[in-house]
Amino acid sequence: MAWRQGPNQDRQIDAHDRQINCLAVRGDEFVSGSSDHSLSVYSCSTGKLKRQLYSKNYGHHEWVTSCCYTADGRILSGGMDSKLCLWDRNSIKCKDLLGHRGSISKVACSQENLALSASYDKTLKVWDVDKGSLIHTLYNSNYGHTKAIRTFLWKNSLVVSGGREGLGCVWDLNSGKLVSTFDEHSAPIQCMCLSPNEDLVMTAGMDGFVCAWDLRSSKLVKKIDVKASVNDIAVYDNGVVVGCVDNLIKTIDTSNMEMRKLKGHKDIVTCVRTHGDLVLSGAANGWVLVHDVNTGQCLYGVSSCDKGCQAIEIAAPKHFITAGM
Repeated sequence: MAWRQGPNQDRQIDAHDRQINCLAVRGDEFVSGSSDHSLSVYSCSTGKLKRQLYSKNYGHHEWVTSCCYTADGRILSGGMDSKLCLWDRNSIKCKDLLGHRGSISKVACSQENLALSASYDKTLKVWDVDKGSLIHTLYNSNYGHTKAIRTFLWKNSLVVSGGREGLGCVWDLNSGKLVSTFDEHSAPIQCMCLSPNEDLVMTAGMDGFVCAWDLRSSKLVKKIDVKASVNDIAVYDNGVVVGCVDNLIKTIDTSNMEMRKLKGHKDIVTCVRTHGDLVLSGAANGWVLVHDVNTGQCLYGVSSCDKGCQAIEIAAPKHFITAGM
């Protein structure tokens, strides 16, 4: 596709009979996780189903809430049944990774075949993917999370987590210890990312603020009032973009912390992704808009999901994938 002109064709795939909650992409393949308890694996280029990850003896028994690819191409999923499923590469069998006592909110994998999971049980867990075993549980009863962990970011040996109480925690992945905390949000932290030069942690919350933190010292650098609850955040060359419940996308230049609004949506912005100088955003009415992040111009829009766009992923060089209800 010509990214600035829009797709020359699109393909609708009825991957699930209930809402899709998560997407992950690897090369020409993507996987979707759904409220129907299953995951579906498709080819990006052909749109053909390759595998459906669910059976009577294997898989989740509740909604699938997060999924990712391991370094060697396997799929790791987490669900509301409190377990992680590590799927075989070419079959519908999986190994259950057990230990959490609440719904899984997010999973991620590293190139070293480590995995990290966050849960509503107020903990994060570090897993050895090759052995299928638990390495650390990241939890501190005195200074850590007191409510569900919604999100995290992972850089080398440091993990930053964000919770429903508005607390951010910095953890040492090697020791499993809490390094520091930051407490500026008055409502749940919804999402976070690193700044373009990776020296700042950008957290966004339901309180309508985006906070910039020094990753080394955990000191607050700037608190930006975006005036609406934030649903998603993504990094671009000069800063970050956030999608908000006031139907707006907002860009923040991290060199001067100046904010700009990108208009066009007629409903709550639910998800954002960036591709070069483009911002792709999905809304609760099912529309996806593509803006030029530098000029603020809306280049085009596509109606992607009938009842709301829940997720967008880039499958470069030719595709982007949207999913929802």
